[in-house]
Amino acid sequence: MKIVINAGHGGNDPGACANNLREKDINLKCALMLQKKLSKYEDVLTESIRVDDQTIDITRLCHVIKSRNADLVLDLHVNGGGGSGTETIHSVNADKNIVILANVIAQNISNGFDVPLRRVFSERGDNGDYYAMHREGSFNAIIIEPLFIDSANDSAILKSPDFYDKYINLVLNAIVRVYDLQKKAVVNLNWKESLQKRTIENEKWIRGFNALTEMANQKGDLGDLEIFKSLPTLVEKYESLIDK
Repeated sequence: MKIVINAGHGGNDPGACANNLREKDINLKCALMLQKKLSKYEDVLTESIRVDDQTIDITRLCHVIKSRNADLVLDLHVNGGGGSGTETIHSVNADKNIVILANVIAQNISNGFDVPLRRVFSERGDNGDYYAMHREGSFNAIIIEPLFIDSANDSAILKSPDFYDKYINLVLNAIVRVYDLQKKAVVNLNWKESLQKRTIENEKWIRGFNALTEMANQKGDLGDLEIFKSLPTLVEKYESLIDK
């Protein structure tokens, strides 16, 4: 499954701004966090369109989105203009799963933050979809507007320390449920066995790392080899643990 994530606005377009918050900053942090969490699931290929504070005009953005031919596009935003609560927007041509997911995401956010579920909707324009993201980008896109940046209640939630993790988990939970995603298997290593394998010939390791450290010192740039200074002590501690 290919999932594309877009952090709305960016660069010289800050999006909605109020209560010492900028929409573009919130969107970017959410997008990168969601991509990281989705990468832990089987058969999921993710891509974030905006990975820093850059300007991407809507025409170019839609062209990039369309070229990816993704199964799901999540366009992350924060609302403004008065009101409170959450909205999600899907294409007038969205398939059943996209519509279901738009509803589950909105319900999760509404319940999770105890805010109104304003609406889950699509909007038709003169040439099909009203929104360019759907019309020129992808019918599989869902625009997510979780909260209002200019609402006293909603902005307090946006500023809360657990907002990002909680919000992204609510969105993630919806995707996992609708598409029945499975987490990648976690390999549990026996740490004692692993350490033992690495310390069987610890004298060779120590001599080698000491030689590398000496060479780096001669060049005047220890860099990443700084940790090797403590390697002999670490090996002794590891061996004492293994023997227990």
